[in-house]
Amino acid sequence: MNNNVVPIRTTAKAANNSALDSAAEWIAKMDRGLSLEEEQQLKTWLQSSEEHREMLFKMAKLWDNMAALERLKSLFPEPPVKQSRRAPLAMAASVAFIAMLFTFLWLSAGDSWLSDSELVVLSEQRFETGTGDSKKVTLSDGSLLSVNTNTSVKVTFMEQQRVIELFEGEIHIQVAHNTERPLSVYAAGQIIQAVGTAFNVELLEDQVELIVTEGKVRVARQAEDQPDPLRPMQNRLDDSLPSLVQGQKSLLTVAAPTIETVETADINAALSWQQGNLVFRGEPLQQVLAEVSRYNAVTFELPQNELNHIQVAGLFKTNDLNGFLSALQQNFAIENQRTSDNRIVLRRGS
Repeated sequence: MNNNVVPIRTTAKAANNSALDSAAEWIAKMDRGLSLEEEQQLKTWLQSSEEHREMLFKMAKLWDNMAALERLKSLFPEPPVKQSRRAPLAMAASVAFIAMLFTFLWLSAGDSWLSDSELVVLSEQRFETGTGDSKKVTLSDGSLLSVNTNTSVKVTFMEQQRVIELFEGEIHIQVAHNTERPLSVYAAGQIIQAVGTAFNVELLEDQVELIVTEGKVRVARQAEDQPDPLRPMQNRLDDSLPSLVQGQKSLLTVAAPTIETVETADINAALSWQQGNLVFRGEPLQQVLAEVSRYNAVTFELPQNELNHIQVAGLFKTNDLNGFLSALQQNFAIENQRTSDNRIVLRRGS
């Protein structure tokens, strides 16, 4: 052994910091769940020093980590509280060390640093509609959800947030006002959030169309590193993000989303499905047929290309296919022929 090497003595302060580091690591491991081997290692570490037990309980309380605290209590009794003039200093040191521990806990435990109340699911509902079907549902918070044809949606309420995931189709939501618990709709990587307003969201292949019918909503793109809407790093969108107000519409998923003001009559036409109607105000026939197909299990063929540009105006019931075909024949002399149960050919009569 080299005589010039002087052994380093572990000071009380260094030992305390070491225990603090270890306690932080164990809290992070407990958040994600201990293996049997790790549980035995934790027992050994705690039994090796009374200070270890005190520090671990202190860290759990400091971070308000109730899950870890309850787990600790089930494994080991909580150490008695010691009256000491040094206790405030020790707590101050712990608080001062928070900034250093925060990064470690975040990286070790992912987003589990969120409070338990933010992660506990209070209620969860899923709604599915088939072709031609629609429904209206009053949610537990008083919000009114309208679900259009061929739609799949999940509603999850938590203590600090209300989340609606739209997988396909179209919904309109009249949001019950609650500033403490915003409501967010997740659709195709987009987030639409409000605290008390009304808006319509439709998935069009890979696009998301948003129409605000009341109040104001904020929009944002969902972060790629946060694919789970139920575990966001924050539950409230920043005020600096883009917003839409009543009477505005946007396609959110295009390369450069724009916001346009829509006439009230056009909004009413777009939302007429809630009354079981289809309202057209001069749209090309090809677009009209695509909309009719959403509510009726049929596809249309137009062998004569010039028919594509015929403009259609009128009100039709979503489930009255025969009435729609009759209107085409009477107004435009367009005849129909069923070539199968779900295919209709449209031609101009001679």
